[in-house]
Amino acid sequence: MTLKDLIRKNSFKKVFNLIYSNYLKETPYNKVVEADLKYRLAWDQLKKMGGEDTKYGIHLIQLDDGFDCCLYDEDEDELFALDFYSWKKLLRAKVTLPENMNHNLALCHILWEMTFWGFTHEQVQEQANLIKEESRDTIKSEWYDPMKTEILTDSDERRTL
Repeated sequence: MTLKDLIRKNSFKKVFNLIYSNYLKETPYNKVVEADLKYRLAWDQLKKMGGEDTKYGIHLIQLDDGFDCCLYDEDEDELFALDFYSWKKLLRAKVTLPENMNHNLALCHILWEMTFWGFTHEQVQEQANLIKEESRDTIKSEWYDPMKTEILTDSDERRTL
C-alpha cells in the first residue's frame, strides 16, 4: 500500500487525534487548535496532490520508546530521513508497517515526520533550499579555501583534498 492509498482510505480526524495523543498532549489548547488547522492543510494538499515515482519506500520501525519513520532504499538496504523528501514522491512510496500497527497510527507518525519543516510541500522544499544555500555559504566563507583546496577544521588542522 502506498502513502496515497493510506490517506485516501483513512480519516483525518482519527489521524489527528493520534498525533495529539502521541505528540501534543502537553501542548496548550490554542496551539493544539493551530496544529489541527495546519495538519488539515497538509492532509488536504496530500489528498489533492499527484504522486511521482520513487525508488524508496517508507518504513515505520518500532523502537523501545515509540516509532521511527524513514525512507528505505531496498537496493542498498539503507534507511534515510524523510523530512526533506518530495511529498509527491512520498505519495507513491510503498509503506511498510510493524506487525499489528493500524493505518491511522502509521499516518500519525508519517505526517509528524513529513511536517517537521512545514505544513505544505512548498514550505518544506523552501526550507530544504535555505539549508542547502546556508551550507554552501558556510563552506565557502568559513571552511573552504578554493585556492589551496584545503578544508579548515575547528582545530585549525588542514587536510588536503
